[in-house]
Amino acid sequence: MVKRTLLKSVGSGSVVVLLGASGAVKADFLSDSKATLSMRSLYLNNDNRQTQQVKQEEWGQGLLLKYQSGFTDGTVGFGVGAIGGLGIKLDSGAGRHNDSSFFPDHDGKAADEFSAMGLTAKAEVSETELRYGTLQPVLPS
Repeated sequence: MVKRTLLKSVGSGSVVVLLGASGAVKADFLSDSKATLSMRSLYLNNDNRQTQQVKQEEWGQGLLLKYQSGFTDGTVGFGVGAIGGLGIKLDSGAGRHNDSSFFPDHDGKAADEFSAMGLTAKAEVSETELRYGTLQPVLPS
């Protein structure tokens, strides 16, 4: 059985169609909900002082929370998704160049923290799923 998923990303103006095998029956909105939390650390140490550039050293932590609900019952099932990310600068002290890995603050230096959030609405009819909002499609490399 082939399940069709139509994806619409806000602001991109393009629709992506993904095909994947799925034999699952329509999910329950709450009991089939799932949330995942991912954490990543970043440490960068570049010593370019021999080429008259400053030392670059940064350390940070990132968190990514993803939530996907199931679908409501009925001919057309509705659901939601959300994604939230938080980046925290742990260290990029004085005397070190720190503008490559973190988002800049209003003064041009690395921001102490930064975050983003996105919401997705989804609907399912028969074996076709439509998503609109913030998407993270997995594309082959």
